[in-house]
Amino acid sequence: RINLSVSPCWERLKRLEEFGIIEGYEARISMKAFGTLTTVFMLGELSQHKAQDFTQFEKAINDIPEIVECWALGGGYDYLLKFVCSSIDAYQKLVERILDQEVGTQKVNSLKEFKKKEKASRSRGSLLLLVKKRSRLKTETFCHPNGGWSPNVRP
Repeated sequence: RINLSVSPCWERLKRLEEFGIIEGYEARISMKAFGTLTTVFMLGELSQHKAQDFTQFEKAINDIPEIVECWALGGGYDYLLKFVCSSIDAYQKLVERILDQEVGTQKVNSLKEFKKKEKASRSRGSLLLLVKKRSRLKTETFCHPNGGWSPNVRP
């Protein structure tokens, strides 16, 4: 609670958006609504490491809707991909299809998700510390006198 009426609170949110502190809003979709789904993470290593090899691989996986997230990595594996499939068999067929396309994949390693753990949320204090370290904004303007969160941004 920040002890503000709707209008001042809305104005502060708008200022946070203008300064790029808030980049957007998103909805959390319940995957349970789609029935039983299987989440698998795949580590992939390319055989060659030229720019066109990365481009070819990324283009090949870009059109696969079951790949919902992709991270480029350094040190060992080149990519971490998150698949959401109807079953482990569907995942296996999809990986075989990717490997058959010969997109430069040398090695893959699959990790099956058994149970998602909710990440620990950052406390206000650690968020303020992060902002202080990485921002030109005066972080003291974020602190409400009663110790609560007060998004009053000033450059």
